[in-house]
Amino acid sequence: MLRRIAAALPAELTAQISNPTYLEVTCRGVDKASAVRSWCARRGIAADAVVAIGDGPNDLGLFAFAGSSVAPANARPEVAATATWMTRANDDDGVAWALSVLAPEREG
Repeated sequence: MLRRIAAALPAELTAQISNPTYLEVTCRGVDKASAVRSWCARRGIAADAVVAIGDGPNDLGLFAFAGSSVAPANARPEVAATATWMTRANDDDGVAWALSVLAPEREG
């Protein structure tokens, strides 16, 4: 059903099935990567300074933009294959663990 809905959208919209029950609809050309690219450009942040964390196909464009990409252990296989490195699964605090590795607490 999600595929039929996606196929019926007007040309200015695009749809992506990011998980078996998720249909994401956006304006064509708008995605996580375009948003982060724009945000970084306004602040003078280079793409190689960006770390992206994601687990679904809707994160692949962001992974391509970011200098480093992190996928949790439960990420979709196509996402895990493109990640720079893996973290623990979502249910095992994977994002928190990755952030603690990237920015460990400092004493003092």
